[in-house]
Amino acid sequence: MNDDIRPSRRNIGEMRGAGKVLRLLGLALLLCAGFAGCSPNNAESTETTESRQNAISGDITYFYFGYSTGNMKNAYVRYELMLEDEVYTARVKPNGVPDEQAAVVKVEKSFAGELGALMERYGVDQWNGFDKNDTQVLDGNSFSLTVYRGEEKISARGYMKWPKNYGDFKAAVNKLFEEAVK
Repeated sequence: MNDDIRPSRRNIGEMRGAGKVLRLLGLALLLCAGFAGCSPNNAESTETTESRQNAISGDITYFYFGYSTGNMKNAYVRYELMLEDEVYTARVKPNGVPDEQAAVVKVEKSFAGELGALMERYGVDQWNGFDKNDTQVLDGNSFSLTVYRGEEKISARGYMKWPKNYGDFKAAVNKLFEEAVK
């Protein structure tokens, strides 16, 4: 065997040391991201901490529900309900419409009550932690849900996998929000 091709023991040790350094750097980056609050789903970023703290336990202080409808431009629907300074605002981004053209309207507290009743009716509290994907589908549909009620957070998402009662809840939320912006 040719000696100039074979690595020396010193070179092998240096390579192992470099691998350790890279692993430590990767671990440090992960820890920094965790402490900085990095999250793949930051849909709740528009609500305020003050709104959450001022809310009566059980009242919805922030609601986000979005789902894709295909793979074309703007092929997704988004519904948001935000509580700021004791005023509820609903945001509706219909399918095929750019985000900039989403409808934003003030709604009564009873709207949040109706939404809470829908969540109860369809068992949405049980969805918390749902995170399932069908990796065999390339161009499928997905959904994301984030809800704050007082200090409680419900978070769920899926890609070509849906929790129990998803279709009925989706239809009811569509109807409730679409009527709010008429």
